[in-house]
Amino acid sequence: METNWQVDAIWVSIALLSGLLAKRLKQPPLIGFLFAGFFIKYTGQTDSYLNTIIDMLSDLGIMLLLFTIGLKVKIKELVKPVVWATTTIHMLVTTLVVGA
Repeated sequence: METNWQVDAIWVSIALLSGLLAKRLKQPPLIGFLFAGFFIKYTGQTDSYLNTIIDMLSDLGIMLLLFTIGLKVKIKELVKPVVWATTTIHMLVTTLVVGA
């Protein structure tokens, strides 16, 4: 029977390999780490304590991803008409779909 450290080593290995695969596909490794977190979460092979840790780490990963995106966004790009048009259409469609 596997002990906890062996199971943890498997999960860490999955995250590492996912990050390396994402980097090889010319994507940020964080995308691979997020994928690994989703995979681990939805396999159902974890206990409640590990689920709590995965939830916290996934929230942290998403915050770091959004922070990284925010660093690359230029304010001048946000005031373009195409951005406002796309945003308005998205909000209207979402409101109609969710509100219906």
